[in-house]
Amino acid sequence: MEAQWRWAVATITGAIRPSASESFWEIFCWWELRRLPYNLIVGSVGVLSSGVILVLAAIASQIFNEPLGLPDPPIVAVFGVIAYGIAANVCYTGGWFTEWVVRKVWRERAGAFGEISLVLGVVFSVLLTLVPAGLVLLALVLRLLHAWWTRG
Repeated sequence: MEAQWRWAVATITGAIRPSASESFWEIFCWWELRRLPYNLIVGSVGVLSSGVILVLAAIASQIFNEPLGLPDPPIVAVFGVIAYGIAANVCYTGGWFTEWVVRKVWRERAGAFGEISLVLGVVFSVLLTLVPAGLVLLALVLRLLHAWWTRG
């Protein structure tokens, strides 16, 4: 099981620590070297999610004459994306801070806390970034079912 875990961590993060980092600067640098890949992964999923929302809004606009899922005015979406990116990076910063605290409190029992936290954080961020597209898809399907049900 450990071999699969190490492979997953190496695939997502690009490297595994050769030994447990103890100092604040080692922990800080390990996390900060992975911030750009994290942002690229989450940002790419955000672009995909936004594209799905735009396609679904275009479909809804053709069927219902209403761009379901788009805010009015659309510039609000830009501010939402910027706020989401800032919030994601604040949470990412919590990763190295939490690891530093865990290593101070639990020392040798902290083990692979950093690697595990990073992988779980990336997975959670990706899933959270997909939620808006999923909600718009669900809303469109429900709207289509309602239209079909009330038409007959």
